[in-house]
Amino acid sequence: MKLKIKLSLVFFIVINIFSAQKSFSQCPTIDYALINSCATGSTEGVNEFVVFTTTVNAATRNYELYYDNDSNAVDKPLNILSGENAREKNGTGTITSKNCSSSLNFVTSPSTIIPSGSKVVFIPSNFEQDYDFSILCSGVGIYVVYIDINASSPTPNWQAGGTFGNTPTSNRYLQITNGSSNCSSNVRIFDNGWSSDKDGNFVSWNGTGESAYGNNGCSFSLPPTINPGIVSEICFGSTTTTMPYTVTENPDKYTITWNTAALSSGFTNIVDGNLTTSPLTISISSSANPGTYTASLIVTSTTTGLSSSPQNISVKINAIPTLVVTPNNRCGEGVVELSALSSGTINWYNQSSGGASLATGNVFTTPSISETKIYWLEAKLGDCTSSRLPVSAIVNTVVIPTFDAIPTICQNATPPLLPNFSTNVPPISGTWNSVINTSALGTTEYTFTPNAGQCGTTTKLPVTVDSCGFGVFASAGWLANCNFPSGQFYNITGSGVDLINPSSPEGSFITNLGSYIQNSGALTFGGGEIKTFKAPTGNVCGATMFYNVHLQTDPAGIFTPLILDFFSDCNSGSFKGGGPCNDRDQKWQTVTSGLLDMTALSPGNYVLEVYYSVNGDGDSNSQCDDTKLINNNGLNYRSSFSIQGAPQYTSTNPSTCSGSEGTISISALLASTSYEVSYNDDAVAEGPITISSDASGVIVISGLNAGSYSNFVVKATCGSYTNNTPIVLINPELIASISKTDNSVCQSVTVPCNGSATLTPTGSGSYSYLWNDTLAQTSATATELCPGSYNVLVTDLVSLCNATKTITVGNTAVLPVITSLSKGTSPICSGSNAVFTINGTSGATVSYSINTEPAQTVVLNASGNAQVVVNQVASDITILLSQISLSSCSVTVANTDIVIVSTPPNAGIISGDSVICSNGKTTFSSTVSGGIWSSSDNSAATIDATSGEITVVSSGTATMTYTVAGTGGCTNVATEQRLVTISTTPVVTVSGRCIGKEYTLEAFPSSGVTYKWSQGTSPLLETKNKLSVKILGSYTVEINNSGCTAEATKNVTSFYCDIPKGISPNGDESNEYFDLSNLIVKKLEIFNRYGVKVYSKTNYKKEWDGKSDGGQELPDATYYYVIEEEGNTPITGWVYINR
Repeated sequence: MKLKIKLSLVFFIVINIFSAQKSFSQCPTIDYALINSCATGSTEGVNEFVVFTTTVNAATRNYELYYDNDSNAVDKPLNILSGENAREKNGTGTITSKNCSSSLNFVTSPSTIIPSGSKVVFIPSNFEQDYDFSILCSGVGIYVVYIDINASSPTPNWQAGGTFGNTPTSNRYLQITNGSSNCSSNVRIFDNGWSSDKDGNFVSWNGTGESAYGNNGCSFSLPPTINPGIVSEICFGSTTTTMPYTVTENPDKYTITWNTAALSSGFTNIVDGNLTTSPLTISISSSANPGTYTASLIVTSTTTGLSSSPQNISVKINAIPTLVVTPNNRCGEGVVELSALSSGTINWYNQSSGGASLATGNVFTTPSISETKIYWLEAKLGDCTSSRLPVSAIVNTVVIPTFDAIPTICQNATPPLLPNFSTNVPPISGTWNSVINTSALGTTEYTFTPNAGQCGTTTKLPVTVDSCGFGVFASAGWLANCNFPSGQFYNITGSGVDLINPSSPEGSFITNLGSYIQNSGALTFGGGEIKTFKAPTGNVCGATMFYNVHLQTDPAGIFTPLILDFFSDCNSGSFKGGGPCNDRDQKWQTVTSGLLDMTALSPGNYVLEVYYSVNGDGDSNSQCDDTKLINNNGLNYRSSFSIQGAPQYTSTNPSTCSGSEGTISISALLASTSYEVSYNDDAVAEGPITISSDASGVIVISGLNAGSYSNFVVKATCGSYTNNTPIVLINPELIASISKTDNSVCQSVTVPCNGSATLTPTGSGSYSYLWNDTLAQTSATATELCPGSYNVLVTDLVSLCNATKTITVGNTAVLPVITSLSKGTSPICSGSNAVFTINGTSGATVSYSINTEPAQTVVLNASGNAQVVVNQVASDITILLSQISLSSCSVTVANTDIVIVSTPPNAGIISGDSVICSNGKTTFSSTVSGGIWSSSDNSAATIDATSGEITVVSSGTATMTYTVAGTGGCTNVATEQRLVTISTTPVVTVSGRCIGKEYTLEAFPSSGVTYKWSQGTSPLLETKNKLSVKILGSYTVEINNSGCTAEATKNVTSFYCDIPKGISPNGDESNEYFDLSNLIVKKLEIFNRYGVKVYSKTNYKKEWDGKSDGGQELPDATYYYVIEEEGNTPITGWVYINR
């Protein structure tokens, strides 16, 4: 919230003094007061100012501004700004007047004379805002007085935090004096009439002192204005139009607000759109109906935040002229008159687009043409042109009507009716010059005249009248089709009650049977029948039917005979199977169902041609000498039919965007044949409609717009073809190519852009363009383009198609830049490669130096980067970029970076015992710390990874490795190894025995080690495993196995080695046993003097006490012993028992 300070009502003495000195002849008039500046807090008042107009020439110091907030204040001058305090500007604000800069004068001294009629601005010298005083431009001088609000004399009473009230609750007044003139009559008052507390609010007064409120933004600028020109009229379907305009105060945004009618028609309001140079392109709703639409237009300056007053504009959309065309036809070569109706002027053309007009007007007469030709026409109303539509000038082939011959008629017989339709496909209708006369014998020609509009010529048909001894009075052919699947007779000759099939019309065989789907089996020929008569003097002996099927354009060729079997005589006035008859009439018939499947033929127009041969006699009722042909006077009897193959589909797209000039052609149809056609237009079912193919067998469905057409059904006489493959019509595409000319200057913010781009469309030749550059250019070539990507929208004003193309305009002399300099891995290990990557303008050359060495260069690749590699470095590497150049453009740079180089790792020197006993431990160490210990064989010995302490697991060897990993980018490792041998700790035992006569201590193992003997603490000289003992006492042996030692002790209490001569086991504990404990006795045996063994023991020591093995005391006597000593010869001798 802005701080506003009300001034106290003080200095009442001063007020009275000034009241006594009033004089109004030299009083200035107050024009404006900015009372709500855009500053905040403690600086808002610093940026407020007052504008007044002088009425006399006077020094600046003469003018003083007073302000108060008394609702009825008059002549209470609180001295708050004085011209006496004019000084140099010391604030950061600026003052301009772009519309009359030459009128600006800046007053920094109280002595400056300000002329009469000048506009004077009193503003604090330390103001901070930027102001444009163009609003004061009126042909007079503008004097801006910078006033020191901190001066000591006279002391201002100007509040830096805000002097004027933003939203006063009572009247405020301003008064400016001129020297002794208090000018109280020119006091200006304003009150609390503000709509809002808004930055930029000011009060203005007219000559009578009436106040008004306004806001020209923070800079006090003039609001912009716009003078719109006439908006260009457009045609329905156009999406843009243009409007010329002029503006003031450089607005850069615009807002268009459409009326309700325009918005409901699809128009879109534009809010703060970028205001391009005149003319302004305005977007139009393509769905808006013709008419006039209005909008309000406002322009805004984002620099000042001010907007213009609304201006009304209108857009007129003109209707595209309507166009209704009617095709026409003629018979044979000649001119065709085509006509059309339109609300505009019609022009006729030879082609779908472009070309010169053939004629103008609603009617166009073609030159003489011999075949059907398509012409094109368009209508123009004002500047609006319709889409071109096709119209066909159809040339029909002149047809000679053909008829089946009338069989010979018996004199005075009832004549048959002449057919009113020919056998052509399609048939020709017409009239005959008379009915057949059977009263006169001979041949008479009857004339057939086609009805109008069928391109048929007159023709003659001969009819013969005979006396008739025998003959045929009715004939028919057997056909089966979709109407009669089981088949029936179709009458050929005969009439009335004589017809073979009364339910079928006369001559029903001699007609167009219609079109049939190939291989449908819907049309088969099965034979025929005739009815014969014979006079009493005549005879009929037999009948044969001949048939042939051939293309209408080919001759008949060889006929196939079909013998007609005798079927029935006339019996009591009727034939078997029905039908009236006369005596001597006969019926001959052969019918074979499916004799000939005519749908198996290839597609085309065919003729089933038949005639009959009757064998008989005209003047004898018993002979068969005569033959009569019933062959239509040599023309035979012909049924026409068509076999329809699968239709072919082609299409043409609309020639205009959103137009309906598209066509779908169904070809490979029968020429000039009617079909029922149905299809789907997108999801909407169309038809069935009856359409006739043209002379080329083509049906054209026209007037189609873009969309998907599917589910085509073409129905022939019997059966139909279905095409489920969608046919997609698309609007035309406006093809356009775009080219450019790159900028050719070293581009920078101060260098003008001189690139250009040109769009070349291919179409009608009439286009509109809209580029998305800052100028919104509307020509094929956009100029003054800076490097960058640009879009252009081109619209073909005839086809109403548009296309957008994009192109990037470069600069052949681009001011190159370094976008980044980066190092690769850092730190790295000594001996590795230092890598730097430079990114910038592609193709530019960069100069650089390494560790202050001479400069080198590298070229940035197409991606705008390059690497600088320094191989096998040993110390830190610093790169310094000094320049980047491209063509003639160079830029000095100072990018730098450094790669730190580290020393490779070292494992140091290992110390510690290399031989370890199996029950021992040791610790390895290295002169380099921080490494990891490992053992090659943890089954022999393990080592602590950190402390190096080795623990024996089993005997053997293991290699201890000390590994030191690299740091600071060194990824390699250093290792030192030492082999450790683990020796088995020996186990020693010692035993004593007599060897010979000496008591000997023996240590085990007995080899592979060294020996040291001692008695008590005294070492002995013996170094072998045996020691001869001469003195009682404790003996110790120590053995050494590869540094591993063990010892054992034996206490010798007796070293007696003689065998006792006797024992006295009497219980006195003396010499109780036969003592051999110093010997190694494997077995002892005792025999009496009779040689009987009385005692034995293995591993003997000192057990025999004169008893037998059974435990009985042996008598005192001498006994024989055998001592088996380990490894020695048995010892024998005598021992006595003496108790």
